[in-house]
Amino acid sequence: MKSNFYKLLFGAGVMLSMVSVQAQCDGQRYLAKIFPNAPTKTTVTYSTTSQAMDIYEPAGDVATNRRVIIFAHGGSFTSGSKAEQFIVDLCKEFAKRGYVTASIDYRLATGLGALDMQDSTKAYPHVMRALSDAKAAIRYFRKDAATTNTYKVDSNFIAFGGNSAGAIIATHVAYVKTLGECTPQVVSALNATGGIEGNSGNPGYGSSVQAVLNYAGALLDTNMLNAGDVEPIYSAHGDADGTVPYAKGQVLNGLSNIVVFGSGAMKPRLDGRSIKNQLHTYVGADHVPWSSNMAQQLEVEAESAAFLYSVFCPNYVAISDVNADNLAIELYPNPSSNVITLKSDKAISSVTIVDQLGRTVLVKTTEGSNAQITINKLNAGVYFAKVTFANQTNIATKRFVVE
Repeated sequence: MKSNFYKLLFGAGVMLSMVSVQAQCDGQRYLAKIFPNAPTKTTVTYSTTSQAMDIYEPAGDVATNRRVIIFAHGGSFTSGSKAEQFIVDLCKEFAKRGYVTASIDYRLATGLGALDMQDSTKAYPHVMRALSDAKAAIRYFRKDAATTNTYKVDSNFIAFGGNSAGAIIATHVAYVKTLGECTPQVVSALNATGGIEGNSGNPGYGSSVQAVLNYAGALLDTNMLNAGDVEPIYSAHGDADGTVPYAKGQVLNGLSNIVVFGSGAMKPRLDGRSIKNQLHTYVGADHVPWSSNMAQQLEVEAESAAFLYSVFCPNYVAISDVNADNLAIELYPNPSSNVITLKSDKAISSVTIVDQLGRTVLVKTTEGSNAQITINKLNAGVYFAKVTFANQTNIATKRFVVE
C-alpha cells in the first residue's frame, strides 16, 4: 500500500485522526484503503435464532460515525457460512477503506430439506427465514448505535451485499417493503416468519438499507421495483449463469421451478425507475466467476467501492466513465498498482490521467489502438483515463483504481 503519501500529507502518527474522526467523505475514506493493516474481527450472536456474524473494523480507526456494509454468503440457501472466502475478503478490503463490515450466518435448508429448493412451495419458507435473519442483522447495528455504541456506526448508512443466494437476500431486503408487492405464496411464507420485518430479533429498529451490492443475485419479480425504491445498486453477473440466471429463468440450471429475474433483467427496470445502478456483465461466464478468480474479485470489489463513493460522495467524484459515441474502450487490469492497458477499436493519440478532483497527473502520447501507461508513481486512489482518438473530436473517459 502507498501509505507514505498520507504520512507526508498529514504527518506520521496523526494521519488517521485527521482523516477520519467524523467518518465523512474526505476524498479518501470509503474509497482508498487508508487502513492497510488487517482489520479487527469480533464475532457476535445477532438474532433470536442464534445466528452469528463476524464484524470487521478498520485497524487503528478513531472515527465515531462509520458507514456499514453487511454481507451474506452464497450456497443456494442450503450450505455455506459467514466464513465464505469471497465474502471474508470483501469484509476485510472494505474495512481497509474505512467501513465497518459484517459477514452473517443465516438459517439454511440443510439435510433432506435441501431438496426443498427444487419446489417453490417448500423453498420460499427457507428463503424468507433467511431474509428475516438478514433484517435482524441490520437492526442489530441500529440498536447498537442507539444504545451501547460499541461499533461507532452511522445508523443512517447501512448497505447490504451478497454473493449468489446472499445477493438474492440483499435485493429483497432493499426492494421488498410491503406484502402488497408479493405473490400470495410469498406472503404466506413471510407471514410464517413474522411478516415483512421478520421475527429474528432486535425489534423496534429500522431494517432499511441505503445501497445494495449484488453479486450474481436476482429478484423474484422485477415488478418489486416500484416508485418507492431508490436504493442504488451495483451488480456483477455472468451472462451464462445457470444457477442464478442473468436474465429471466429457472434457478439451479432448471432443476427448480423457481423463476427469478437476474441482474440483466433487473437493469432495464432499474433504469426505467431512475434507480442509480451499475452492471458489470461477465460475458460468457457462469456462476460467480470472481469466487475463483482473484483478478475479477479485486475488480468487483474496487468497482463496488467506486460506485458507492460516486453515489454517496458526489463532491469528490467530478468525472464519470464516459464512452465517446461508437468508440469502444477497455481498461485493464483494474485495480492496478503498476501498469494499465487501454484497448480500443480506433487509433489512440493520447491518454491524460486525471485525479478525482480533476487535476492532470500524467499525459502520454501514443500510436495504435493499444496504450500501456505506467502508474506505479501515482498515489493510491481513484483516477480517470481521458482518451483522445486520432481523427476524432470525442474523448472517452475510463475510471480506474490505483492500489
